[in-house]
Amino acid sequence: MVKLIRSTDPGFPAFLRKISTRGEIVPAEIEETVRQIIQDVRSRGDAALIDWTQRYDSIRILPEKLEIQREEITYSASLLAQKDRETIADAAARIRAYHGHQSLDSFTFLDEHSNRLGQIVRPLARVGVYVPGGRAPYPSTLLMNVIPARIAGVRAIIAVHPTPGGSPSPAVMTAANHTGVDRIFRVGGAQAVAALAFGTETIPKVDKIVG
Repeated sequence: MVKLIRSTDPGFPAFLRKISTRGEIVPAEIEETVRQIIQDVRSRGDAALIDWTQRYDSIRILPEKLEIQREEITYSASLLAQKDRETIADAAARIRAYHGHQSLDSFTFLDEHSNRLGQIVRPLARVGVYVPGGRAPYPSTLLMNVIPARIAGVRAIIAVHPTPGGSPSPAVMTAANHTGVDRIFRVGGAQAVAALAFGTETIPKVDKIVG
């Protein structure tokens, strides 16, 4: 159910203050925990990633199972209802059509003073995408981040997707089939972001993290 808020409501000023300041104050204990996770993953790599995933997602992942393989992606996607698969396919096509108009090209020219001017467009080499999967899966995150990156010419796109129940989201895996994402790992939380930022034995370091 969508909650409708009107600016004329008596409680609107207090509501506006609440939503405009959320996220500004992070409890000290949460910030300290995140710092510990980041440092641990930076120091111990896959071992820390696996330990923190077990703590927060209640699953123990073997290092060789961190990456979601193509066979599992295909199987998981097949579990999604046909109508939902069609919806995701349509969304992917619409996103690709829109962002196709945004691609930039390098150019140079000589002005009236014989100065060479222009711009050089260089896509990032590797981008990481965080795709939620804890409280709810968001295939839209994969679609709206991977497709534009692919159009822009990013050479390698890595996704992380938490799987608290042990299995990836069929909707997210269906989206993966429509985006051209290169690799997907079954981890989430601060530990997954740290892995993308610093790299581990299994997850490569990326140039930018979105999601």
